[in-house]
Amino acid sequence: MSERPHRHPGGHLRRHGAAYALAALALTLSPVPSIAADLVTTADIATGAVTQPKLAPDSVVSGKILNETIGGVDIKNGSVTATDVAPLQWHDFVLLYGWVNANGAERPPGWAVDVQGVIHLRGAISGGATTAFARLPAAVRPSAPVYVVTNLDGSKPGRILVDPTGFLQADYEDTFDDAIAFTSLDGVTWAM
Repeated sequence: MSERPHRHPGGHLRRHGAAYALAALALTLSPVPSIAADLVTTADIATGAVTQPKLAPDSVVSGKILNETIGGVDIKNGSVTATDVAPLQWHDFVLLYGWVNANGAERPPGWAVDVQGVIHLRGAISGGATTAFARLPAAVRPSAPVYVVTNLDGSKPGRILVDPTGFLQADYEDTFDDAIAFTSLDGVTWAM
């Protein structure tokens, strides 16, 4: 006589419980394969598949992001605030040829490089004997001359010339006296 299946709820598990227990034990003891480093690349991830709610807190930190892999088009508008951006590291100029700080001790003439490679100048100068007033270190010198508009004494137009040797010069439209009296460096920027 053939054995009839149990129609009682849970009967199937009662009859085959030992087999299920052994299978569960085998799965528990067997190692679960992990994803090797560099096995999954961005090309393997569908667009939109990874979103912020799916990431564990602090799972993506700057040490895990390769240099230059995230650009401006990758950043959601408004997702980066001023507190997220490192402040500029200012370097005071060693003023040359009689030029002096025209702003006082609070804002000495200087330069800084931002994360995008843009050089920023700050401060104001006066009193020079020649147009050259400072020199940039080799690492931040342009490969070709750069001319940037600025204001001189009495809001007269002038410009800052940055030459490939690193010398910065106060250039004037009317007379050198306008530059000597006051040359603003604030707002002078150029890309490396």
